[in-house]
Amino acid sequence: MRGYQKFIIGILGATAVTSVVLDTRGRKKRKKDTQEPFYESHHQPCGFYEKHMKRPLDCILASGALVVFSPILLATSVLVKKKLGSPVLFTQDRPGKDEKIFKLYKFRTMTDERDENGELLPNEVRLTKFGEKLRSTSIDELPELINIAEGDMAIVGPRPLLKRYLQYYTKEECKRHDVRPGLTGLAQVTNNGNLDWTDKFKVDVKYTENISFKNDLNIILRTLWTVLVRKDTAIDGIEPLDIERGGNLYRRYIKRLLDIILSGTAVVILSPVLCITAILVRNRLGSPVLFTQDRPGRNERIFKLYKFRSMTDARDEEGNLLPDDVRLTAFGKKLRSTSIDELPELFNILKGDMSIVGPRPLLVRYLPYYTAEERHRHDVRPGLTGWAQVNGRNFITWEETFKLDIEYVKKCSFQMDFKIIMLTIKKVLSHADITDATQGTKDSSGRHVHDALDIERGGRSVT
Repeated sequence: MRGYQKFIIGILGATAVTSVVLDTRGRKKRKKDTQEPFYESHHQPCGFYEKHMKRPLDCILASGALVVFSPILLATSVLVKKKLGSPVLFTQDRPGKDEKIFKLYKFRTMTDERDENGELLPNEVRLTKFGEKLRSTSIDELPELINIAEGDMAIVGPRPLLKRYLQYYTKEECKRHDVRPGLTGLAQVTNNGNLDWTDKFKVDVKYTENISFKNDLNIILRTLWTVLVRKDTAIDGIEPLDIERGGNLYRRYIKRLLDIILSGTAVVILSPVLCITAILVRNRLGSPVLFTQDRPGRNERIFKLYKFRSMTDARDEEGNLLPDDVRLTAFGKKLRSTSIDELPELFNILKGDMSIVGPRPLLVRYLPYYTAEERHRHDVRPGLTGWAQVNGRNFITWEETFKLDIEYVKKCSFQMDFKIIMLTIKKVLSHADITDATQGTKDSSGRHVHDALDIERGGRSVT
């Protein structure tokens, strides 16, 4: 028998032993577990693969991977012990199938540094460069192979989230726990993982309803491509679920309710202004009265923005529209300087496309030119006014504008929204900082501030 044949047989033998030992250990643990499930699943496995093949394949592949990667596991353990101390593994309670709690295993990536009061320092302080490297290569997740071999997890399935998130799921979202959680999942390879919580859960539930060998293989291959080749990961900054849906009560419930009440009231109170303006626009600028344009909203979903038109349809001899500054009339300038042209956006707020306060919705053609950090301005609904608008409006650079937008996304609160609304009213009444954000802009002293974003950033994508 040749050397390589002995090696293969050795690997297979070690895999079989590892598989039996860990699977038996997992069965004993679950047998001792007397906890009642938080959620009663009515999911019935469908198809031969889900009923009979998925679990054995998980056990065999995870055990085989543990044997093959054992040198990496041992070397990583030594490095973690040396650089971060003991314990080598980070364990945490996570909800599994039927929301039964299990211990998730990972290599630790943070130190135990504490402040003077003995409290752990923030995660970003304790996360070392070595820990960041483990996370970026996904090596920190290799111990989850033990969870798979023991039966707490699968190779493919919805990712196991924090235990404290359980109370914030809707009834439909609870279906993500109908199956074992996975080392990777459909949500992780959809849009490079850049999904908000609601979309993540929709994709997770979709997976549980369409489990097949073909789908699992596709997810595994896409995961390997992402980790080994593209290295695309979800953008940082998504709010923890308990903060997004529970900890920030204002953002979750009150903000949208106030948007509806205030915009509806404004439409009624300002209806005479809206009607008179519509008549004047029709008389001076023609039809249509409203100018509509595609703009990116929350999660970069496109919606129709409504405004009173402020320009004519004047064209040259060849039938092409004349430049904006030629078509913008004195009447149109007056509408813009008083912000009356933006009143129809109240209907966008009522529809749910926008909010009273939020980052202003910019042009669709700007989407390729945002950095990953700047894209977070679309984590919330765009606003009729925003933090950037009361801190310089169009007389600050794009970078300053986006920095203020991100600051708002992170600090959104009732107090902040109220402050922005009051400052907006003050600026509108004083006619301060009025210009067109989509065109090149100069400040009151004539200093050039910025061009249109796609022109300023050179027609190239920014990453």
